[in-house]
Amino acid sequence: MRRLQQLLNANLVWSGDSLFFFFKKNRFSCSVTNGGLLWKCIWERPDGEKKELFRNSSNIDGRPYIRTFESLTDWTETCIQECLDEYHTRYSSWKRVRHQRLGQPMETIYKHLQQKKLGSKANVDNIGLFEQIAALSATAAQYKEALQNWEEWFKSNNIGLKLPFVVKETETNESSSSSSSSSSSSSSSSSSSEAQTQPFILNSDEGRYMILHHLNQTAPSECTELSEIEQFESVVSHIQNAVTFDPPFSTNDNWAPADANTCKKFVHTFFQCN
Repeated sequence: MRRLQQLLNANLVWSGDSLFFFFKKNRFSCSVTNGGLLWKCIWERPDGEKKELFRNSSNIDGRPYIRTFESLTDWTETCIQECLDEYHTRYSSWKRVRHQRLGQPMETIYKHLQQKKLGSKANVDNIGLFEQIAALSATAAQYKEALQNWEEWFKSNNIGLKLPFVVKETETNESSSSSSSSSSSSSSSSSSSEAQTQPFILNSDEGRYMILHHLNQTAPSECTELSEIEQFESVVSHIQNAVTFDPPFSTNDNWAPADANTCKKFVHTFFQCN
């Protein structure tokens, strides 16, 4: 098992800890993630300018990848060679790289682990799994940033209008236990003040009906039939930015491939009120 993963399993090094080293007044730093991988590298030049390194993600057959490092030697040599065009074959990574939270060289921390004999040979090094976790985490962070940018754009261009959807924040492991009691008490009040469903209004020649689709589920779970047109119009008048499907045309179905009108007819027939 690799040294970094041994330190992580022994709880001496934590996921999210920062490592750094200096080379000719250049400061390089990175973050430790699951499996003892190194990523989120930053290069700070002698003039104080900072630059993110190796952050570009790519896709191969639809699977995301991002550059990570399995060892301190691989990380330090890559930074020195690719950023500074310096080629040193005898750079002592474990002596030079320091742990920011503990304030000790990584060699000192590993010697402490050896003295306590906490390493286990029975553990399996699933490096491929942890590389995939790191890539997916980076992709999720990019999607979250893009969503935040879109929300800011929507609010600036649609003053006074609410967002057409509600973003549910995912709780972290640290905050889930502390916020479980408070979330249960506030769930009733929040549900009454904000709508938790997105309406899909479908019009047809034979009648009107509305489907309530829960955002937190993968498929519609509740269907409300409104028998009277006045009752339907009263509910619809309070809906902002509803998604409306117009009636389909009376034409033959075309499923190879399916066109828009054929899909409309299928949806109206499936949800038609008798």
